[in-house]
Amino acid sequence: MTIRGLLSARRELGRLRAERRPGVCLAAALALIGIINGPACAEETRPADSPPSNLPLYEQPPHDLVFLDAANDNAVLKVSPLPFPDRKAPSPLPRSGFLEVELFDRPGERFRAAWPQIVRIQLFEEILVEEARRLIEQKNFAAAWDYIEYLHANYPKVEGLDALRQQFWFEEAAASIDQERFDRAYGNLRNLFAENRDYPGLSEAAGRAVDGLVDRYLTGGDYAAARQLVDGLATLFPEHPVVATRRAQFQAEAASLLAETEAALQQGDFRKADLSARRMTAVWPQLPGAAECLRRVQTAYPRLRVGVTLAQGDLDPASLTDWSARRSGRLLTRCWAEWTGAGPEGGIYATPFHAMRSEDLGRRLVFTVTGSDRKAMRSTPAASDLAELFWSMGDARDGRFFWPWAALSQELVSGPQGELVVRLRRPHVRPEVFLRHAVVCRWSAMGEPQTVAASTRSEGGEGDSPRLSGDGAPAAAGAAAAAETLAMIGPYVLDPASTADSGSEVAVFFANDAYDERTPGRPAEIDEVVFARGRNALAALLRGDLDAVDRINPWERGLLEGRADLEIREYAAPLVHMLIPNLSRPLPADRDFRRALLLGTDRERILRMLLDGRSEEGCRVVSGPFPVGVKRADPLGYAYDDGIEPRPYQPTTALALLQVAAAQARDAARKQGRPMPEGNALILCLPPHEIAREACREIARQWRLLGLEVRLIEARPGDSTPASEAWDVMYVEAAVWEPVGDVFRLFSLPMFDGRLSPYVALSLDRLTEAADWPETSARLRAVHRAVHDDVAILPLYQLADYFAIRKGIEAVPPRPAVLYQDVEQWRVVPRP
Repeated sequence: MTIRGLLSARRELGRLRAERRPGVCLAAALALIGIINGPACAEETRPADSPPSNLPLYEQPPHDLVFLDAANDNAVLKVSPLPFPDRKAPSPLPRSGFLEVELFDRPGERFRAAWPQIVRIQLFEEILVEEARRLIEQKNFAAAWDYIEYLHANYPKVEGLDALRQQFWFEEAAASIDQERFDRAYGNLRNLFAENRDYPGLSEAAGRAVDGLVDRYLTGGDYAAARQLVDGLATLFPEHPVVATRRAQFQAEAASLLAETEAALQQGDFRKADLSARRMTAVWPQLPGAAECLRRVQTAYPRLRVGVTLAQGDLDPASLTDWSARRSGRLLTRCWAEWTGAGPEGGIYATPFHAMRSEDLGRRLVFTVTGSDRKAMRSTPAASDLAELFWSMGDARDGRFFWPWAALSQELVSGPQGELVVRLRRPHVRPEVFLRHAVVCRWSAMGEPQTVAASTRSEGGEGDSPRLSGDGAPAAAGAAAAAETLAMIGPYVLDPASTADSGSEVAVFFANDAYDERTPGRPAEIDEVVFARGRNALAALLRGDLDAVDRINPWERGLLEGRADLEIREYAAPLVHMLIPNLSRPLPADRDFRRALLLGTDRERILRMLLDGRSEEGCRVVSGPFPVGVKRADPLGYAYDDGIEPRPYQPTTALALLQVAAAQARDAARKQGRPMPEGNALILCLPPHEIAREACREIARQWRLLGLEVRLIEARPGDSTPASEAWDVMYVEAAVWEPVGDVFRLFSLPMFDGRLSPYVALSLDRLTEAADWPETSARLRAVHRAVHDDVAILPLYQLADYFAIRKGIEAVPPRPAVLYQDVEQWRVVPRP
C-alpha cells in the first residue's frame, strides 16, 4: 500500500465527516475508494482527536517524523524509528525509489513512501534536540537539562548535541548573572570554556560573574577566596580587564594595611599590628615587604586565634561532661594530676606541682609539693593547698566530697620538709585519679600561705596531725579566714571584658606573667573565636583568619584534605556518648521505659550519619559507660566487657515496653495518690553544638516513630547539672578516660540525684575494695554488666575527635588529651 492512497482515504474521510452523513464510518469511506482491506491512514504527529501527552518527549516511546511535499498536503507522518545505519538519515535524500515505514500507531504493518515525495526526515533524537533548544529559549533550564542528560546517555552521537550543551551553559549562566547567582554562572562558564573557549560573549560573561563573586567574598572578608577567583579568571583570560582591576585593588589595600601595621609596631600596639598584618597577608600576600613585616609582628607578639563551636563557660579542666571547660580551663588553671594518655596500666599523668611516691606496698602515699615557699610570685601551690583538697574530698559537707576517697583514706599527716603523708586502708591501682582537681590556692589576708595544720585542723582536733574519724569520714575542716582569697594557677588569664557572657564572640586569654613555666616564643595571647557552625570555622581557618580549630565535625574533615599548611590530629581518647535519664521523673525512672528508649534507638544509623557513611577506627556503638578503646587490646578499654553486646534496634519490642511502662506509671501514681501521668511528652536536653544537634534530631525522629512527643532543648553541659523538671533525658559526651576513677565521678553527678538502683550501687561499692589490677578490671566489668542490665544510662557510641592546627606551631603533642595540653611549651614560629 502506498502513502498516496492512504492520504486520499484520509481526505475522503474528512469530507464525509464534514457532510455528517448518518451511518458513514471510516470503513465505509475506505470502501468508497477501494481500499477496504487496507490499513487506516497515517496520522500526523499529534492527531486532533488525541489529547496531548503530559510526559516529556524523552519519556514517550521513540518515533521519527517523515515530512511530505505540498502535493501530499505537507503531511507529517509519525513512524517507528527508521533503521538507518548509525541512525543517520541519507543526505541528500534519494530522488528515486521508495522508503518503507511502519506507522507508529499501526505496529507490524508496512507502507511505502516514494523518496521524491519526502522533503525531510527528523529522527527522534533530533526531535529531542529541537525540544531542548526550545526550552532553553524559554529559560526552562531544569527541563532542558533533563533532555540533554537523556541525549548524552542514549544518543551521544546525535548532531548538534555539543552545540546544544554549550548553548545551555551560556544561556543559563547569563540568566544566573541577572539573578545574582554568580557562583552557578561561573561554574557553567568554566564548563563552557573547557569545550569552546571562543564561544561568543564568554569572556564578558565570565568577567561579570567573577566580579559579582569577588564583591560577595569581600563583603564577608574572605580575601583568599576572592584572590583565587581572580587567579582562576586569569588562567582563562590572562588579559581580562577584571583581573587587572581587582589585582590593583588588592595591592592598594594591602599596601595601606602594611603602613598601618608598621605604624602600630612603632607605637607598641602589638595586638593592632597583628590584626593588620593578618589582614594584609590575606588581602595580598605577595606584597613586597609583607612577609618580613609579618615575621617581625609574630616575633614581637606571638598571637593565636582558635576557632571553637562551644564557648567557654565553666572552667574546670577536669570536667567529665563539658568539652569547653576541659579546653579553656586548661589555659587558666592546672590540675594536681592531669590525664595525658593511656598507658599499659591505667592512664599517664602529668603532675606539675608535686611528686608522689608509694610506700608500704601502696598503703602509704608521700607527696612533695614543689615550690611550696612561693618566694616571688603567687604562682605555685603550697602543701597546705593539697592538704585542703584531701580534706575536702573526705568531708561530706564540702562541694568536692568524693566518697571513694573517704572510704579509702585513713590518715593524713605532715611529714618532714613539708611532705604530706596519706595512709590508705588498702592499696589503690591509680591514686592519681583522686588528684584530677583544679589547683586552688588559698591566701591569708597578709598574703602568706596557710600552714598545713591550719588548713586541715578538725573541730576539736588534736594539734598539727589531724586524723580521720573511725568510720572513714573526715572531720570538718576549719573555717577559712574571713580575709582569705582564692587564686587559680594557670599559664593564661582571661580578659573579663571578652568573655561570652558579655555578648562577645571572642574570649581573649593573655599570658600569665606570674606563671613559672615560660618559654621563648610562647603565645602572648590566645583568642577563642566562637562560631555557630563548624563549617564556618573551617572556612576561617582555610582563609588564614585562624590558627587552629578545636573540634572538627566528623562529616566535615574532608574539607581540609590536601592542605599542606595544616595538620589534622586526633585527640588521645574518644568520648563516650550516652543518654542519662532523669531518675526523678516518673517515666525515665522506670527501667522498662529506659529499655524501650534504647531498643527504639538505631544507634548504628546515627553513628553512620555522623561519620558521613564511613567506618572509622575508634568509632563504634557501645554497650556500657566505658570506652572500648581504639584498637584491639587497647589499654584504654580495660574496663569494657566485650562479652556484652549492644542491644539491637528493635522498634516493635520498644513499642510493647512503652505500653508496659505507661501502665506501671499509672499504677504507681494511683498507689501513691499522685495525679495520673498524662500524654507521652519527652524532653531531650542536649549541649549546644552540632554533633549533639545532629544526633539528637535523629534520636527524636526515631522516638517519634514510637509515638512519643519529643521536644529538644539546649543547655550548656556541666558536671553540676541537677535533675529537674526541665528535662527527661540528657545527651552527654563523657570523658571516661580513667574508668577506675571516672565511673564514680559519672554516677556521682547531680543529674543522677543519688537514685541509682541497689544493683548498680553494690557493684560500685565492691569496686572500691579492689586492690590490684586483675581484681579492679574484673569488678569494672561487673559494673559494666550491672549498668547494662539496669539500663542506668543509655549508652550510644564512642566517637573519636580531631582538631586542626596550622603548621609552624611547635611543641604541640601529636595526640593531646585536650587542645591546650602542654600549651606552656608551645612556640609560634613566624610564617615564612
